[in-house]
Amino acid sequence: ATAQVYTGRIDATVTDATGGVLPGVTVTISGPQNANAVSDAKGETHFLNLAPGTYAVSAKVDGFNEYVNREVPVATGAGVPLKISMTVGGVSTQVG
Repeated sequence: ATAQVYTGRIDATVTDATGGVLPGVTVTISGPQNANAVSDAKGETHFLNLAPGTYAVSAKVDGFNEYVNREVPVATGAGVPLKISMTVGGVSTQVG
């Protein structure tokens, strides 16, 4: 018998504006489930066994502007390849 898969996944690749991979970027997902991970030497993060639904994905690292995508759909049994392109920016500060 084949096991039914009731979850999906997000496979994110983080790059800079020139397409170079960015390791050490904190990628956070929120939605039906919440998780975070840090991109590896290939700029990749993988979020597995996710409940289907719409996720918000953000990425942060010093020296770059924060990336936010609030409309990342995850379907049962499917992987979502997500390209995250970071743009160089100042250090963001939040007050409060």
